[in-house]
Amino acid sequence: MAVNRILLWSGLALAAALLSIRQIAGHAAAPSMPLPPDAAWLDGVILYHSVLPRIAVALVAGAALGLSGLLLQRVLRNPLAEPSTLGVSAGAQLALTLGMLYAPALIDHAREGVALAGGLAAVGLILAMTWRRGLEPVAVVLAGMMVALTATMGSAALILANGEYLFSIFIWGGGALAQQSWVPTLSIAGRLLIRVGAAFLLMGPPAPLA
Repeated sequence: MAVNRILLWSGLALAAALLSIRQIAGHAAAPSMPLPPDAAWLDGVILYHSVLPRIAVALVAGAALGLSGLLLQRVLRNPLAEPSTLGVSAGAQLALTLGMLYAPALIDHAREGVALAGGLAAVGLILAMTWRRGLEPVAVVLAGMMVALTATMGSAALILANGEYLFSIFIWGGGALAQQSWVPTLSIAGRLLIRVGAAFLLMGPPAPLA
């Protein structure tokens, strides 16, 4: 079972790497016929300011999500815990949706804080629902799915009712990687490095050997 899982993820990683290399090579390769200087310059701009940042932000964002899932599983001692099963992602999206509708100025200055508040509210609700059961893994996941479905339903209702204002949040919720610069990649990478360092510092001693 473990070997099959490793082979599956290795195959997916290899396929993603090959597709990325193909995309880069398509922009970096010399054209078959001479192009005007403006066209060649535009192709380079697309490569270095759109294609490469999208690939980089996908890797960095994936690493951040993996780290968050690992920390949640370790803290809750639940192998099924991760941002989607605990409603963190849905809570963050609902908070951003409400913020864009009723407090757009707050979104401009504290977007990450609003999303964090929504995620923490979802986790707090789940912990309150399952505390008496000792945070049993199955109970936590079921409560997380209930909270996630409810938050997703609320976000969808608001987006459908205010589509002209919230179409961008709908695309964001689907995992859009549209980038026009390296700023988002560098921002996420810097924060990820800080979190990785903090996780190592807070990591407890290894369990003693039997």
